[in-house]
Amino acid sequence: MTKSQSTLLPNRVVDSLRGYEGLSDALHTLTDHFSRVKGIYGILVSGSVATGNVDEYSDLDLLVVVSYEELQNVWQDRYDHESTVGKIFFRIDLVDVYPTSAVAFLEDGRKIHITYKAVTELTVEAEYTSAITLLNNDSRIDDWLLKCRQITISYDFARLAENDRSFWFWLLQGTAKVGRGEYWAAYDTLNTLREICIEAHAALNKKPFQSYRRIEDRWKESDISKLSRTVPKINQGEISKAYSMIISLYSELRKDMVKKLRLSWNIELDNIDVIKKLADQFLNGESGV
Repeated sequence: MTKSQSTLLPNRVVDSLRGYEGLSDALHTLTDHFSRVKGIYGILVSGSVATGNVDEYSDLDLLVVVSYEELQNVWQDRYDHESTVGKIFFRIDLVDVYPTSAVAFLEDGRKIHITYKAVTELTVEAEYTSAITLLNNDSRIDDWLLKCRQITISYDFARLAENDRSFWFWLLQGTAKVGRGEYWAAYDTLNTLREICIEAHAALNKKPFQSYRRIEDRWKESDISKLSRTVPKINQGEISKAYSMIISLYSELRKDMVKKLRLSWNIELDNIDVIKKLADQFLNGESGV
């Protein structure tokens, strides 16, 4: 059966997968297969295929919506479902993520992530904000997907202010570690600073930051792209550059939060300048040793 004779994919998906025939073929095959399985109410694709950020590292993220009565039967046949797209060399059930979710790796490098959920157990999640429907035989899926698309993030401004204080505290802690030559410890502290930047970025955009993967490719034109340059090699020069970059990044995010979110901070600007100067001294080995 050719693609034209089987399930047709939405234009958005076709455009997203242009140039990635392996993923496109797999998605055609799985959609066509599941459309014939008893109890299947809907199929949705999410992740990079839905957002249009497909690259050579992308996988297929599918949500298969099933009747409550057939969910366990469909789940028990998961090996058969996965094998329709090719020979699998490794697979794992992601029971810690969701009781009926699994990932299969194909010999040609493709990765298929399929989550099975009963239509009566769909919960509103940011993960499906951009999901695209491939098959829908139940109006409850439409209602649920609409609610997912309406998700906005409401942040506790007191938390953002506390994050601000934490950023400058951990900045001093981390840069002092650089000054003492404790590069692995400084790297660990850098992760804490990065988390604060992520939360600030999410608050400014009123939607969750969903992935660290390929940051430099996905946000080339935004401040968040700078996060890719805060993942350094473990040596003094690279660690120092990473700290300098994250200082610059958070300072810009902080200005935007003041302007767009009308936040007032507990730490005055003069104090921030003193902290930055001291951090710079640590990074240059002038203090903290």
